[in-house]
This record gives sequence, structure tokens and C-alpha cells, in this order.
Amino acid sequence: MKKRNNQYRNNNAESGNMILALFAAVALVGTIGASTTMVMRGPMKVMSEVNQKTMTESQIMLSSKMIMLDTANLAVADCDDD
Repeated sequence: MKKRNNQYRNNNAESGNMILALFAAVALVGTIGASTTMVMRGPMKVMSEVNQKTMTESQIMLSSKMIMLDTANLAVADCDDD
């Protein structure tokens, strides 16, 4: 009977160690996920900023070309309707 009680006590102690191991594994996975997110956030932010800058420059160039074309058309046309 004593031997059986000792085995029961050992199983309970091992059960606590298993819960601790599971908790440590979950914490490790969370830490790896958070660090991966932080590492990826840097390059993604830079790419986004470069993309926005390029898009803005493109829109400015297009607007300036349209303004130049409009002014060229106005110079040819008669402004005062004589």
C-alpha cells in the first residue's frame, strides 16, 4: 500500500512539472511570435514609406505636366475673345 501511495505522490509531482513545461512552451512561442513581428515591422514600415513617397512624386509630376499642357493651350488661344 505504501508503494502505491508513493507512486501516486510521484505522479502528482510530475503532473506539476508537465504544467510548468507547457506554460514555458506557450511563453516561448509567444516570445518568438512577438520578436518576429517586431523584426518584420521595421522593413514593412520602410517599404510603406518609400511606396507612399514614390506615389506622391508620381502624382506631383502628373499634375505639373497637366498644368504645363493647360498653359501651353492658353498661350495659343485668344484670351480676350477679339
